[in-house]
Amino acid sequence: MQDSPNGNTLGDLYRDWGASLLRFASTLATSPQVAEDLVHDVFLVLQQRLATGERIDNYRAWTITVVRNLAHKERRGAAKLVEMPSTIAAAPAPQHEIIALRGLLSPLTEREQEVLILRMESLSYREIADELGVAVGTVSALVARSLAKLKDVSRKKAQQGGRSEAASR
Repeated sequence: MQDSPNGNTLGDLYRDWGASLLRFASTLATSPQVAEDLVHDVFLVLQQRLATGERIDNYRAWTITVVRNLAHKERRGAAKLVEMPSTIAAAPAPQHEIIALRGLLSPLTEREQEVLILRMESLSYREIADELGVAVGTVSALVARSLAKLKDVSRKKAQQGGRSEAASR
């Protein structure tokens, strides 16, 4: 199996980042199955790039960028998804977590969702800014705006829940 410059095999990288990448892809893809295909395709592309001798300095950032780009292509109907070789086992998709996350983030714009998910995956503001091609201040503003929206939605739901209980008494 192809080794990365730091000595990890692609299988190691997949095991280390596959689940995290799948959670990110699930927020962008049209279905859980498409999200899995996107993640598999990222590692196929990575394998092809490494085989040609291409140098990739930050594998994590590179894989996130490729997943995002493939998801955008898939939504436009232009992505060509390919089979993942059986040499790298797929991580099971945490479907209930993905569905819950999509529901929680639904009030946010696609960009706000991306930023929060990348932040939840422990990327720094600088790494997120580099990935999205925006300033660090923009990332900070998107995180703050997203959290404010989610807080507002949560507060409204709590108020509605309190009203329902009072009405049922």
